[in-house]
Amino acid sequence: MNRKLLFGILVTGTLLATQLIAQPHPQPGSAPPKPGKMMGDLNEEQQAKVQSLRLQLEKEALPLKAKRESLDADLKAAMTADSFDEGKVRKVVEQMHAIEADLQMLHLRHQRDVRNLLTPEQREKFDLHLLSGKPGPDFGPPPHHPERSMQHGQRGPLPHRGQ
Repeated sequence: MNRKLLFGILVTGTLLATQLIAQPHPQPGSAPPKPGKMMGDLNEEQQAKVQSLRLQLEKEALPLKAKRESLDADLKAAMTADSFDEGKVRKVVEQMHAIEADLQMLHLRHQRDVRNLLTPEQREKFDLHLLSGKPGPDFGPPPHHPERSMQHGQRGPLPHRGQ
């Protein structure tokens, strides 16, 4: 009983962690929205600085994303092995959580750096958008991506009880 409960918690935690902090992936052939459109018409200097900050963010996130993918492969290998090594699985899951936290902190620092470039009027729009929780470049949490969830065995959102 105790082992089944621990295994259930472990699997649930892994699935939730990957869903909560999944990074957005652009659709093939689509260009990201221009920062000026989202943040109240940035001037050319602000646009250049935001692009520089975005490049810096991507460079810092790249090794973390690569490590996350490697750990995901390790977890899949451990979960499909003939014998279950709970200690190994726990260690991999803990490492994955640490990487997700690091990625989220990079994103949040990036948001603050972009916010610091804005005029008071732009900052007000930025803050309102951030507080609304709507996804978008440099605003709020990244959107949910069903294709990422499907990789982890999810079948989409759960139906509401009334349905």
